[in-house]
Amino acid sequence: MGLDSMLTHDLRKAFGSVLLTRGVDIMTVSHWMGHSSPAVTMKIYAKVLPEAEKWHSNTIGKALFR
Repeated sequence: MGLDSMLTHDLRKAFGSVLLTRGVDIMTVSHWMGHSSPAVTMKIYAKVLPEAEKWHSNTIGKALFR
């Protein structure tokens, strides 16, 4: 794998991760990433979802307890 393809792959993974951590639903992310199913997306990005949950919890907490 050359440097260009590694960079492209890293950017692609970052894009998918950002979408999920910002609350974009798994069906949409799966479609945009071109995966064959949401199960494929879940397998690749499962570790991102707990981070998204933490981010959303913090955001909601800040909004409620200003």
